[in-house]
Amino acid sequence: MESSKKNKKKLKRREFIKTSVVIGTATIVPAVFGAFSNYPDKTDIYYNTLAEALNKLPNAFPRTKSNVELLLLKKIFSPEEAWLAGQLTIERESIETISKRVGLTIEETKKRLGTMSRRGFVQGSESGGL
Repeated sequence: MESSKKNKKKLKRREFIKTSVVIGTATIVPAVFGAFSNYPDKTDIYYNTLAEALNKLPNAFPRTKSNVELLLLKKIFSPEEAWLAGQLTIERESIETISKRVGLTIEETKKRLGTMSRRGFVQGSESGGL
């Protein structure tokens, strides 16, 4: 107990107030800029990218002003699946090509695509790629 008292730095009143303001700002800023719908979080970017990719397909998935399609995509895809699906192309590609492009291991890419394939989100075969 004595040693902890000796290690504490004593601050003058002005220094304490400055420190409190800086700490208060640091905790308020993320809450203000990250918690509201006007400032989408990182996963919303994945769903937006996926919605844009789906909209470019022949049977387009049109975007709306209300972004209700994002709510649907969030119900269907996990953030990881939305991120990966948003990076797929309409052309058939091998898992190796996809994994290099997205920066995942071949095993992880195969696992994620396999899960999406079983649910009917992507089509492909082991020999011909996706």
